[in-house]
Amino acid sequence: AARDALRRAAAEEDVKLFGGGAMVLDRRAFINTLTCDGFPSKGETLDAQSLVTLWRGLPKKTLDPNRTRAPEAARRGAAPDAEYVELEALFALLSVPWVEESEENA
Repeated sequence: AARDALRRAAAEEDVKLFGGGAMVLDRRAFINTLTCDGFPSKGETLDAQSLVTLWRGLPKKTLDPNRTRAPEAARRGAAPDAEYVELEALFALLSVPWVEESEENA
């Protein structure tokens, strides 16, 4: 259930970044994703320091406007110095499968 909540929140945040498709999160989207309802599992918490540590530990990249659904808007609206983390890297760090094995083999 926690995995599904995380996947759903990450997908929703990705869409907010110029229509989605880039499969990245900015710092705001990263925090929104990791504090979504249903994640972490019951009894677990992520405090502010843990969120900062996770953010700092992930490799950063720039936004590729061509991977978004609104490339022109991304070119105009993306801050040139903004940092993004890839969803796949976040899920790997959390040991949460981004794609289930059964989905890969389908």
